[in-house]
Amino acid sequence: MSHDDHGLEEESEDLASQYPIPREEEYDMQYQEEPIHGLSLDGSGSRLVTGTRQGALGWWTFGGMKSGICRPSTTALMMEGESMLRKVIQNPRGGTCLAVPHDAQPQV
Repeated sequence: MSHDDHGLEEESEDLASQYPIPREEEYDMQYQEEPIHGLSLDGSGSRLVTGTRQGALGWWTFGGMKSGICRPSTTALMMEGESMLRKVIQNPRGGTCLAVPHDAQPQV
């Protein structure tokens, strides 16, 4: 291993300890029997917001997940009607999120 490779390995370990996202396990993250279409992490990397095409949103907290159990801590239906979700954007501090539908009328 070269000196440069060793530096990259240390940097990777530092990032892993700074952003403790579960990497050792797999989670089947579905909500409302629909596949997840959009997702966004908060700035700390510990919370995730997901959205389905029909506008069902789920907020997930990695620290609260137990092995084999993966459910959102909070849920909401942000968009009703014909418009499908295009993108979910979370505030870096995790306080709010923006749901962007295909008809370009975002909702906070």
